[in-house]
Formats: sequence, C-alpha cells, structure tokens
Amino acid sequence: MRLRRFLALVGTALLVAACISLYLTMDQTLFPGGDGPISADMQRNKWLHFEGRLKELEDDIKRNHETVGEIRAAIGSLVVVKGRSRSGEVILPEHEEDEEDFPGGRGVVGGETVDAEEMPVAIAPVAQVGSCLANPEVVPKTDIQFDNPDGGAWKQGWKVEYPQGHWDSRSAKPLKVFVVPHSHNDPGWIKTFEEYFAVQTRHILNNVVDHLGSIPGGRFVWAEISFLDLWWQGASPEHREHMKSLVQNGQLEIVTGGWVMTDEASAHFYSMLAQLTEGHLWLQRNMQLTPRNGWSIDPFGVSPTMAYLLKKSGLKNMLIQRVHYSVKKLLAREKNLEFIWRQTWDSSGQTDILTHMMPFYSYDVPHTCGPDPRICCQFDFKRLPGTGVTCPWKGSRAQIITPENVAQKSWLLLDQYRKKSELFRTGGKPGSGGGVVLAPLGDDFRYDQTSEWQAQFTNYRAIFQYLNHSPNLKAQVQFGTLDEYFTALRNEMGENEPDDEKQSEPGTPSAFPSLSGDFFTYADRDDHYWSGYFTSRPFYKRMDRVLMGYLRAAELMFSMALGARGRQVRRPDVPTPAPTPPSQSLPLSSPSSPHHDAITGTAKDHVVNDYAQKMLEAIAGTQHIIQQTAHYLLTSPDVPYRPLPDQVFFSLDDVRRHHHSLPEKTPLDIGGVWKDEETVEGEAWPGAGPKAKETVGKTKKVVIFNPLVWRRKTVIWLRVNTPYVMVKDWQGDKVLSQTGPVFDGGVGAEMVEGTYDLWFLADVPPLALVSYFVTGFPSSQPGSDEHSSISKVRLVGILPSRVHLARGFEGTQVVGAGEEFSISGDRVSAAFGASGFLKALTLHDGQETFTTPVHVDFARYGVRLTTERSGAYLFLPDGEAEALPVGGKTSGTPVRIIQGPLVSSVTTFLMPPLLQHTVSLWNIPGVDGMGLEISNIVNISGRSNFELVMRVSTNIKNKVEFFTDLNGFQVIKRRRISRLPLQGNYYPLTSIAFIEDSSVRFSLLSAQSLGVASLKEGQIEVMQDRRLDQDDNRGLGQGVTDNIPTPTVFRLIIERKKKGCKGPPPEHPAGFPSIGAHLALSSLLHPPLRLLWLAPDVPQSNRGMDHGDSDNGRGADGMNAGLAGVSVMETPEEEEEAGAWSEDRMRASFEPVRSAPTCDFHLVNLRALSESIHETRPHGVGMVLQRLFADTCFAAPWDAADSSAPCEMDSKGQLKVGDLFPTLFGDTLEPHTLTFTSSVGPSIDKRTPISICPMELSSYVLDLATQR
Repeated sequence: MRLRRFLALVGTALLVAACISLYLTMDQTLFPGGDGPISADMQRNKWLHFEGRLKELEDDIKRNHETVGEIRAAIGSLVVVKGRSRSGEVILPEHEEDEEDFPGGRGVVGGETVDAEEMPVAIAPVAQVGSCLANPEVVPKTDIQFDNPDGGAWKQGWKVEYPQGHWDSRSAKPLKVFVVPHSHNDPGWIKTFEEYFAVQTRHILNNVVDHLGSIPGGRFVWAEISFLDLWWQGASPEHREHMKSLVQNGQLEIVTGGWVMTDEASAHFYSMLAQLTEGHLWLQRNMQLTPRNGWSIDPFGVSPTMAYLLKKSGLKNMLIQRVHYSVKKLLAREKNLEFIWRQTWDSSGQTDILTHMMPFYSYDVPHTCGPDPRICCQFDFKRLPGTGVTCPWKGSRAQIITPENVAQKSWLLLDQYRKKSELFRTGGKPGSGGGVVLAPLGDDFRYDQTSEWQAQFTNYRAIFQYLNHSPNLKAQVQFGTLDEYFTALRNEMGENEPDDEKQSEPGTPSAFPSLSGDFFTYADRDDHYWSGYFTSRPFYKRMDRVLMGYLRAAELMFSMALGARGRQVRRPDVPTPAPTPPSQSLPLSSPSSPHHDAITGTAKDHVVNDYAQKMLEAIAGTQHIIQQTAHYLLTSPDVPYRPLPDQVFFSLDDVRRHHHSLPEKTPLDIGGVWKDEETVEGEAWPGAGPKAKETVGKTKKVVIFNPLVWRRKTVIWLRVNTPYVMVKDWQGDKVLSQTGPVFDGGVGAEMVEGTYDLWFLADVPPLALVSYFVTGFPSSQPGSDEHSSISKVRLVGILPSRVHLARGFEGTQVVGAGEEFSISGDRVSAAFGASGFLKALTLHDGQETFTTPVHVDFARYGVRLTTERSGAYLFLPDGEAEALPVGGKTSGTPVRIIQGPLVSSVTTFLMPPLLQHTVSLWNIPGVDGMGLEISNIVNISGRSNFELVMRVSTNIKNKVEFFTDLNGFQVIKRRRISRLPLQGNYYPLTSIAFIEDSSVRFSLLSAQSLGVASLKEGQIEVMQDRRLDQDDNRGLGQGVTDNIPTPTVFRLIIERKKKGCKGPPPEHPAGFPSIGAHLALSSLLHPPLRLLWLAPDVPQSNRGMDHGDSDNGRGADGMNAGLAGVSVMETPEEEEEAGAWSEDRMRASFEPVRSAPTCDFHLVNLRALSESIHETRPHGVGMVLQRLFADTCFAAPWDAADSSAPCEMDSKGQLKVGDLFPTLFGDTLEPHTLTFTSSVGPSIDKRTPISICPMELSSYVLDLATQR
C-alpha cells in the first residue's frame, strides 16, 4: 500500500512537471487524456489566473506543496488543465446544500506575452454528471514561467528537429502529408465584393471547374458561399453539374459552408448563425451536401462560440489560424496543437469538436509547409521567375522542378514536413516513423490564373512522384482535402469520428487533449495586439446591430404569417404577404455583414461605403417586409386578403437618408386645427390668424411589435407636432404619457418649434402587434388629464438671451450657473456634477436605499511615436489615456435636464462637437427601469490620431478580475495582467461586460460591438471611436479617417447580491449575467418596433376599440376577427387597394402566444425554409431556441407576486411549443441540426415538452398546417 501511494505521488509530480511547459500564454485549459474520463468543465478563464497570480507566486507554490495529498487522492481520474497568458481553468466545487448550480468551468487561451510570465496549471478530477451541469472539485494550481526568445528560422518558436533515424527502419511507418490547395476570398476588403468577383473570384471558380477534374489526384477546398452563389447564378447548367461532380467525387471540398468567413470578436452569435445557416441551406438546395469541417484561417482571434455553432450544425472537425504566437508556441511544445475544444459548461463531451491549430505566422505558403519560411517560400510556384511575385527572404526563390533538381528539392521539402510533424502527436515512438501532416497550399485570391494551376500542380506532382517512389524516405505525400486529412489523423490516432446520433459515454478517453476557452486578444508579433479593430468604424458596428434586429423581426413576423395562413378559413391561397422570405430577399446584404473585414471596420473606405449602402438597403428591405406582414397579420382573418407587395401601409419611424446618416424620426401630425375667416382651414398653429380658434386635434394609430417572448412594459418614444397629447391603448384605456421639447442639432438651448418628443407606457404581450391611438387635444386642457403630462425642463450653464422656448415650455427654468443635481424615479436615482456627468446611483428597494459612486468621464489615447503605429487593426497607444477636461459651472456649455413621471434625462456636451452625452432614467417597472441608459453621439472627425474612451468608475473591489461576453452568447472572466501592454488587456465587447465584488455587481450593456478593458480596480472603459492617420502594415494600406457622427448606446445596471448567497467559486473562469441583465440586454438589442399607420386620420369610432381577440388573442385560432359582419369589397383592383386601408377590416391587435415561456428561454429566430431558392411556398419554419443561465445571487427586478412580471422564473428547462404557438403552424415539430440541414430525431407533437440544457441552442422545424 505504501508503495502504491509512493508511486501515485511520484506520478502526480511527473504530471505536474510535464504541465509546466504547457500553460504559457494561454487563457485556457487543456485536458490531455489520462486513465480516467476526460471532462472539460473545468477550465480556463482568460486572465483568470495569470496576472493576479504574479504577486502571489510564492504563496501558491507553498499551497501546491501542501495540497499534494489532495492531488494524490484524485490520481485515478486526472485532468490536466493548461492555459496561457490570460486565463486559467474553470473548475467548479462540489455541491453544497445551499449553493447555486453553475455551468461547468473553463480556461481560456488568449494571448499576449511580452516578458516572462507565470501561468497557472490546474490538475483536477472530473465530476461525471448525467445532467446538464456538473461541479468538479477544485484542485490547486501550479504557476509556471515562460519567455519569448528569438527562435531563429521560426522566429516565434525554436529550432525544430526530429529524432535522427526516426523514419529509417524498415518497420517505420511513412509520414503522411496532405497538401491542401486553397484560395481565401474576402467578400470585400481592398475591393468590393462585386469587384473581387469580376476581377479574380469568377476566374478562380471557373478554373476549379476547368482544371481540377483533369488533374490526377487534384484537390481543392473552398469556403465562401457568397461568392459561390454569385458564380452559380451565372454558370451554365454544364458548369454547375461539373462542380457538383467534383464535390461528389471528393476532389472539391466545401469547408465551413458559411455565407462568409465570419469575424469572431465583434459579430453577434445571431449574425454568425444567420450567415452559417444561409450558406448551409444554399449548399443543401444546390449541391445536396452538408459541410463536415470548419476552416477559419483569417478571423483575427478565435471564439469558442463559433466552435459551438459548427458542432451543433453537424460539423465534425475544424481548423483555426490566427492565435497569439505565444499560445501557438506553448501548444506546439507539448504537441497539443490538435485538441478537443469543449464548451465550459459541458460535462459530457456533447460540444466536443476536434480542432487543428496551424502552428505558424500565417496561412500563406511560406508559413505552412514547415518552420522555415525561407525554404517553404521556394515551394510556392506562383513565385516562379517572370511572374512578378518573389520571395522576400534573401536567397529564397522558387524554381521549376526538373529531373536534375527533383531529388534535392524533394529532400528539402520533406525535411520541413518532418519538422512540422514534430509539433503534433501523430508521430510514433522514436524510430517508428509515422505522422500525419497538413500543408495548406494557397493564399488570398490564389489560383485565378491558369498559369498558377499548371505551376503548382505540375511541380508538386513531380515532387510527390519522387517522394512516393522512394521507399527509403518513408513518405506518402498527396494532394488532399481537409476532410481527408482529418480522416487520416483520426485513423492514425485510433480516434473514431463522433456519431451525433449515438453520443459516446461521458468521459470516453480521447487521444487528444481537451481544451476550453477563447483565443483573444490576438497578437501576430511583438506587442502588436489586434485590439483596435474591436472598435474601428463604430458607426457601422451600430448599424450592423440595428440590421440584426430588423432582420430578426422580419423573420419572426413573416414566419408567423406563414403559420397563420394555413389556419385561416377565408384567406386565398397566397404564398405570403411579401414576395419572398426575408432570408431569401436579402442574401448579399445581411448575411455578409459579419464578414471579418466588414463588421470589423478593416476595409478600404470605398468598400466600407459599399458595405454600408448594402446594409442600408437591407434595413429598408426588412422594414418593408415588416410593415407588409404587419398589415397581413392585423387584417381580419374573416375577410379575403390580396397582397399588395409594393404598398407601404406603415412607416417604421426610422428614416435613414444615407448610409452615413444618423436615424431620424417621423413626427406624427396630430396637432390642433384652427378655423377662422382669416386662415385656411387646417392651417397649423404657428401661422394662425389673430382670431383663430383651436378645435380638437387628430388621431393617429401606432402599432407596436414586441419581438421578444415575454411581456414588455416599456416606454415608446415618438415625435409629434403638439405638446398636448392623449394616448389610448387598443382596448380604449388611457395610458401614461409625457411630452418634452426637441432641441436643434447644435450645442445651444434652442427648442425646435412644432416638434416634440412623446413618451408613453406600453404593455405589449409576447410576439404581439398591438395598436395605440395618439390624439392631439386643445391647448386649453394641458395638465387636466392625470395620464398626460408635460416635462419640466431646466437649462443650466447658458444665458437666457441664448435660449428659444417652444410652445408649451414657456415655463422652462434657465440658470446661468450650475450646481450638482439629481434625477429620480421610484427605483433608481442618479446624481450628477455641475457639468452634467454622472457621479452616483441610488437604488430604492422598498424601505431600503443603497447609494454607490458611479462616475462617468471621457479620455483620449494618442499613438506611439515609432514606426509601428495604431491603425485599423492594431491598438498601439502612447501610454495611459488622458482625461478630457469638462467645463466648469459657467463654461457656457448647456446642460439640459428634463424630468417627468415616465422619463428623466440629462444631456451635456464635451468639447463640442466631440461629444453629446445623454443619460436617461426610465421610471417604469420591469427590466427597462432597473438602471440608466447612456446615449452618446461622438464626432472625432478633424482630429489626428485620436481614440476616445468612456470610463465608468465605481468603488467595487474587483481587484484585477472583470467579465466580458463572447459574441453575446457566453461570458468569460478576464484578468488584468500588469506586465502585459495596455493594448493586450483590451478585449472585444459584443454586448455585456461587468465587474463585481462580494456584495455589488456593475454591468455595462452595449447596443454595439466595441473594445473594452478594466485597467483599474472598480473601472470599466469602453472605446467609442478611433481616428488613425496611418496604416498599421497589415495589408489595408490606409488609416481610418472617414469618421462621421456616431451613436453609441449603453445601459448601466447596479445590482446587489443576496445576502449569504454563494455564487460561482473564485476559480470559476466563466461569468453569468443576472436574469435582470439578461432581459435588459434582450430589450436593448431587440427594442419594440414602432409602426406608424399611414392611412388618413383614424375615424373617431375606431379610436381605442379592440378589434382583436376578446380573450387577449388566445381564442379560436388565436385570431378572432370580432368583425364577422363586415361587408367586403370584391371589386376592381382600385377598390381592393382602397379596402386594404379600411379600418373596418383591421384588428387592433394580434397576440399569438397563449403562455409565455419562462424567463430563461429566448427565441433566437424563426425562419421560413424552402426546398429551393426559387420556391415561394416554404415547406416549414425553422425555430432556434436558447436557454439562458442566470446568476441567481441577484434578484429579479420585479416582485415574484407582481402581476407586471414579464415572465415566470422556474422552468426546469422545459418548454411546450404548443403553449408558445397554440394556433400557429401545424401540430408537429422535428429536432434538427442548428442550421436545419438534417433531422436529429423523430417528429414530436408540439404539445410535448422539449428540454434544453442551460447555455444551449436547439433547432426545430415546425410544420405548416394544411389550409382548411
């Protein structure tokens, strides 16, 4: 027994020593296989253990010695967690009776290393749990050091050598090499999408068809479906069939299959999934195939969210390239460049995907055959003499392979292949040979000329023939696809490909290590961190998020219209209210936006304008579909409906005149009417004569659409032309409303005459369309109705002579000098300094109040004075940010304070026109009233090398830890590393970041993607915009100087932890928003849509009447007409068009949901599915559901017994689609892969509960009911 214990202890020590060279610069956790099952729950958190541990190194070492006994006790089921610079592992504690469950842990790879750092290594036993979540035991970590010396030929590595004689013996297995020709085609970068296609991509795809089939053993891989679609449209039937045959016989592989190669930092997972779905469905319709392997060679950093989406879409393996060079070196040292990538919450391996990380600097030929680019470049035969392309290394040049040089050249290339194989696990024991090597052969827009096809394939075939016919060389070299490589890799390692329909048992050992985490922030050399593009061109990042909301709303409404059609009796058999589904009518504009040179802001100016123009057209297109579908759904089902596809029934109150314009609102004309002998009837108030007499104003109908699956009580913001307003809901009840002045676009305090802001409180059921009626009333009645109010306005810091007051606001208080002040609501109060910037927040919770400092300021970064400077990609600041001065009490810059029962706001300015900064407080129940909203309009045009940040400072004791999201899908813990450069501590912010201590959490929700950091305790800073005069030498060839006035929108939320609540343990590397933050974020990203009815004034008899369902939309067919006796015009087309505008044919509401799901369910999307791109009659509707995971140490922002609660809390992970859509769609649904390409289970009745684990996405296809 003593001997066994001694051996166990020695084994443990050896394992720890083996790990010491592994964790280098990663923020992750690796899990190499061991005797026991492998779990990935436990790893990683970028920065989690790296930085903060530096000062505690000695204490950690002592603790490690003290816990050897614990490690020894767990020796039977070891998991090695390895990471790199900014993260560690994610490991959860054993269950305690009163402890909350949290999804599994994680470790993150991310990567920045300049000097030697200590990295954590964790060794932990696996907790095998059959349920959704697992809590493995926390085991101490061991810190290690690393450095980054010049590696010689492989600058960022070391001198790679292979064992002498490794392939010399007769029994030695051959080295298998797969050379994979490829061409990376950006759908816009230096040229526009169409320019690239016309000049290069069209020729590349033509060459594939013309040449690949005639090359013995020829292979090629292709990724970008957007280009393939454009080629397909112009290809002859013969060319299409030839390409399909190349795919079917294995010569051409479609990898990833996305519409574009998506960015993985700034893109939201909705957009990432949308483009992936678009590409996969295209391939299924046109080529009857589903991709098997992912290919991500150019995105600037890699996210586990993409790995998850690929796995859930049916892919088996994936390849990644742009990872921090120190992470690559770390993984290469331990031969862990191929690993099982597992999500942090996964304890069973359901999310595992085999991943190959390319080891070297780039995906071009000089950096893919082996560690020496000078040699590899010689084997890029595009660079033959006379081609105009050469090798940049001295003495390196490509030569035609001849009988005279084939032996020498073959040996030279084989030497590189052998050295590359030493970085991977496939090689056997010394002297046994073997190994499988992947050698991509391509670059950007390669193979566009016949000469390159001939040069590459002819010369490589000569080398292959020599190597393969030289038995003593033990080499088996061939052209291959990515799929052929992974097949050979699995065979070499004895690893079976996972069968998604027959999941392996949890903990089944793998030949590859397991890793969980992300790979941000990317650095390709030195301290050149690619954290600038997180923010570059923020105007278009915001525009992309607006388009995302519109596209999703259009898909939801269109799909519900499809689901309703089959259930209705008297509708003619029309395909849809719009000519084609949104996903088919907008293929090039919306799915292309997440492309890694689009949303990133890293394209040429004219390409950015092209992207923006396409987004603008897509927004207009989705708005048209939304208003058409709304008209369809609100028309009584008891009357015939004939689509008028060009008719505009509603305006969406979001006018964008140009692709670079700020959105504008459309004022409703509801003002009073004046009559007298001196004025024309109907003339507006400003021109009325002296004897004018005001009469009752007009009524306009506004339809509100709620794109979320929970009931919303929220503020709707409109513009009207009178301050005297009454608002009624669709049942005829008055609702609370407030009007306020509109100021001109300048810095002054001049109110715009005849235009006013109107806010009213709306209560909108889930996925519902409901009507509100806005009426102007005589000015003699202001304040006479308790439901309608006029804001109190105070202007500070400006002389009265410079103020113009609009009608209704003559009582505005004008103050020349300012003092500190506050605005208050029932739940939140905010204190401001004299300059109008936030200083503190107070939460009101029943009888208890809590005040905490929350200070907002702005600062600027400059650029370093070296040859390498910040540009579109890189953030290379000249030091810490410099705070921008704010005006004093008498600065002359006005502070506008508006207060009312619904909305209070403060607007101030900083160095006009640099910044207009507005803080709003919504005094309403629910998630929209739980914090503050910040709206900035940033204008840094005209400045030089200027980067603006907003900083929010609190007294939260978060030390060096903070949390950021990955693609709006999951949250990871970061750690500020003091020894890394400032730019290495910046991360992508897609939607949420937060800091916390033992009692308080501060969350910053973002309506657009930007860069974020926490550089000081208690502080979060977010980059607002960047203007760089120079290129940063990453290929763009220009700076970023096309800045325009840019809106950015945020929510600030302060939450107090429940007393005594035990959240995730300190070692846990992931984070989880509260349920309030989850819902507030959904509300921010998916605001209610405002549809302004464009018909003439609403008849008085119809104002506020409920033409919808008497049982709140849940009666017969969910669409009770209430208008059974309405006579219908069935006459010529002009009468039909007139009838479409008839209020008697319209219902006041459409409410499809019988019972809303619990708060932890989110409807990601509904999408019409067609067998063919040309089919206008979809065969089904795809539905994607997400189950959120919330940190329950923070209470919901409503009382459990409150009838105004938007949703119930406890779901136990189950949902009935029959409750969600009782009267829409058919009676069955079928589980599918995430992109709807194949079924993964039998059809089920929609009344049957479906179960989804926390953090998971699940897709289903809903059948369409047969028309009755």
